[in-house]
Amino acid sequence: PNASYTGISNAISNDGSLRNRGIDLMVNTRAIDAKDFSWDLGLNLSHYSSTLLSMTDDESMMTIAGATVRTKVGESPAQFWGFQTDGILNSAQEAQEAGLKMQRPDGTVIPFVAGDVKFVDRNNDKIINDDDRTVVGDATPLFTGALNTTLRWKNITLSGICSFSYGNEVYNAVRASLESMQGTDNQTILASNRWKYDGHQTSVPAAVWGDPHGNSRFSDRWIEDGSYLRLKSVTLSYDIPLKSGFITGAQ
Repeated sequence: PNASYTGISNAISNDGSLRNRGIDLMVNTRAIDAKDFSWDLGLNLSHYSSTLLSMTDDESMMTIAGATVRTKVGESPAQFWGFQTDGILNSAQEAQEAGLKMQRPDGTVIPFVAGDVKFVDRNNDKIINDDDRTVVGDATPLFTGALNTTLRWKNITLSGICSFSYGNEVYNAVRASLESMQGTDNQTILASNRWKYDGHQTSVPAAVWGDPHGNSRFSDRWIEDGSYLRLKSVTLSYDIPLKSGFITGAQ
């Protein structure tokens, strides 16, 4: 923030500090080494962590496509910050026993009812508000890497590379839009399994116009495991034993 006499309320500055720590491992081996056949294997593995050491403000919030991303000094930057869920209030009795309420912008308090999402009340005051938000995901993977293999038989070579990531989480903004059931937009097939009657056991809340209880708010409902194993390339080649003049080989 700037002083008022500057005429500019705030300015962007690059004054934070970040610490990255990690380790990279690489292993390559020839598993088989025969006269006409060989098999090579390789593995790259990386693990790293980032910690925000300092920033003008101790905490910063940013909204991206409906998701809240928090960056706080002393923690990993850009973590998903939202509500935890504990299933659906499947009956009026279950809703009454939970006793959860929410406060509207005008100050009125309304109870959660059957068919609503059961949000975790982290401070045990029975009011679901911003004080109940927590880290619901982290886009930083636990480790990443790649696998490569090459098989050679005489003049024929088969090789492939796979990349992978494990432990990272992603925000599915498409689902957050197409499974919110709060307006007239088309929805995914999951909406057909929405809560419909008292005692209905389901993991999808009721469809209510305008979503008065905020069931579609940013929460771990929209956070998914981003781990993957991806085949990046496969190559099958044949070395033509051709040597003529300036041509030393062909593949």
